[in-house]
Amino acid sequence: MLRSAMQLTSQPYVSPYKINGSGSGRVDISAAANAGFTMHQSTGTMLNYVYSNIGDPRTFNLPSIMDTRCVVDCTWRRAVTSQLDITATYTTTFELWSGAGFDVSVSPSTFELGPGASQVLEFTMDVSALPVGTVGTGQVWFETEAVDVPDLHIPVYAKSTGSSLAAAVVDNA
Repeated sequence: MLRSAMQLTSQPYVSPYKINGSGSGRVDISAAANAGFTMHQSTGTMLNYVYSNIGDPRTFNLPSIMDTRCVVDCTWRRAVTSQLDITATYTTTFELWSGAGFDVSVSPSTFELGPGASQVLEFTMDVSALPVGTVGTGQVWFETEAVDVPDLHIPVYAKSTGSSLAAAVVDNA
């Protein structure tokens, strides 16, 4: 959970942004200590994948989202758990960094977390407006007005690998 707190509260690298090289950004230890929520992924699940190829890394509960084979749209789920002793409300926004037409939505877009409570979030990345082979990058922000609680973020990356079959048929007719 400490690792997710550091990633969620890091200072993002803005330019040039390459998610594969910079990840979530520069660690801010003081912000991490006040992270409103964290994400947990068991070491056992990750080791099973690394050593036995069991599981799907796309389903790991990590504070980043990446898809290199997105067709039209891709959906991901993440679970967050409050680390606060107060109730906090979060509102999500998407900040586009590259790939005009790339969009990410989160459901629910606004949610409340009480002390120790968890929330499952569904992220939908829309690459339908991106040309095939184009990469879209950005950040999903979780903004809160809770006192002394930093806004959190998750970097997102998607590569458009095609369009729907129906669109391909029409284009080739």
